[in-house]
Amino acid sequence: MATTTEVDLLIKDIADRIQMHPRTVNLWRSTAEQRLGKPLGYKVGKVTYFKPDEVREILKAREARN
Repeated sequence: MATTTEVDLLIKDIADRIQMHPRTVNLWRSTAEQRLGKPLGYKVGKVTYFKPDEVREILKAREARN
């Protein structure tokens, strides 16, 4: 049985972990969505969660913007 410690995160969670402002992380998310040609995340009610692979794509966009 495979287990994982990776969890789905909110933009705020991502921002807190890398000590950046959530607005900045949202800009990276937008860049990643444009690059990939698809929206990232899934909604539960009004809250959007991002899977670990989507979080990695958002963080890749950070490197591309610098």
